[in-house]
Amino acid sequence: MQNDPEPYPRHLDMLAVRKLISCELANGHTVKFEWGPWALPRTIEDWANSVRPDPYFAIRVYCTENTIPKRLVLADEFRADVDFDLVHAGELWRGIVAILNSRSIVDYDWLDDLIHEITEMICGLCLHEADLCEHLANLPYLMLQLTRQESFD
Repeated sequence: MQNDPEPYPRHLDMLAVRKLISCELANGHTVKFEWGPWALPRTIEDWANSVRPDPYFAIRVYCTENTIPKRLVLADEFRADVDFDLVHAGELWRGIVAILNSRSIVDYDWLDDLIHEITEMICGLCLHEADLCEHLANLPYLMLQLTRQESFD
């Protein structure tokens, strides 16, 4: 009997744990965020060949907005390595939890407002990384400036 390959690398075990948080928007709609590993749906060929799709990590957003009766449906998805770097996953999740647990959640009347805030958070993480790369690129120049005697006078 052949052992199945691991569905994801061992160093991502901590990320593989499903995390869930939900809240209620100012308009009364329920929003749920779920972090975890997901897999793309299998095609008929995949089923026939016993091929399992590769997992990907994402934060899925479910909401009761625009549904009758009010039931949670998938509203959006933020994918690791597509929308944000996997190394920023923990920081992004902590940011989402901070927003949903704070009193500022009542400032969001609609899901789009909340999604826009999270998108800005993701852009901030990406810009922060770009600024760091720019700083590191200029580091030799800065070190040269510090070693010059005239700069200390």
